[in-house]
Amino acid sequence: MSNADPRTLQDSIAARRAALEVLTIETAPVDWANAQNGIGMSLLNLGNIERTGKYLDNAEAAFTATLKVFTRESQPMQWAFEQNNLGDIHWNRASYGGGKPEYLKAIAFFENAKQGFTEAGYTIPIPLTDQKIDLVRQQLAKK
Repeated sequence: MSNADPRTLQDSIAARRAALEVLTIETAPVDWANAQNGIGMSLLNLGNIERTGKYLDNAEAAFTATLKVFTRESQPMQWAFEQNNLGDIHWNRASYGGGKPEYLKAIAFFENAKQGFTEAGYTIPIPLTDQKIDLVRQQLAKK
């Protein structure tokens, strides 16, 4: 998935967490949400590099936090990207032995992402999202 250096990702997480000591949801909501998203992405990538699910809970918490700012109504495209990220979390959990419920959650989040991209008029990610849904369904069928 990503061939970033684990130390670089850990430095990125530390820098963004430090930024969150200054950025607040009240004073800089978009910057705050973007920092949360960056933390989630770095944690997700770190887990992929190390082939472990140990970062997924914190990544999920970071992506979920962004939804306080990136709502479907106010920022449908960003909301859709976060739905996609949450789909990736559940897909990874399923891959690490989470079983059928995690595959189904992944599909539901990817379907949400597709709807959000459509509502935002941003169709570029839809084929990739469809591909993810197909792959998750194929893996689920083997369970």
